[in-house]
Amino acid sequence: MGIFVATAEASHTHLFPGAVVKVHGSGAQLVVTFSDGASAAAEIVDDGGKPALVVEAYTTSSGTVIPRKMWFVSASETEGAEGWLKVGRAVVLE
Repeated sequence: MGIFVATAEASHTHLFPGAVVKVHGSGAQLVVTFSDGASAAAEIVDDGGKPALVVEAYTTSSGTVIPRKMWFVSASETEGAEGWLKVGRAVVLE
């Protein structure tokens, strides 16, 4: 049996504090598609009892390299297998 990977959509080419990510499906593993068509693997992780979103490095369609970051989740809501995450500050991960 394989790992279920949820899909997610960001309304911009990158995340920033206050950005909302719409999630479709359930599971901690995600593929986030950005507004320019670029996509990145991501994972919802536990950061000391609070959720965070780790997004792997990716390149926007205009060639900007976005490094791997952990985004702290400032708000979220789920209904069944659908939901959204609002991200706050981020830290760059090596």
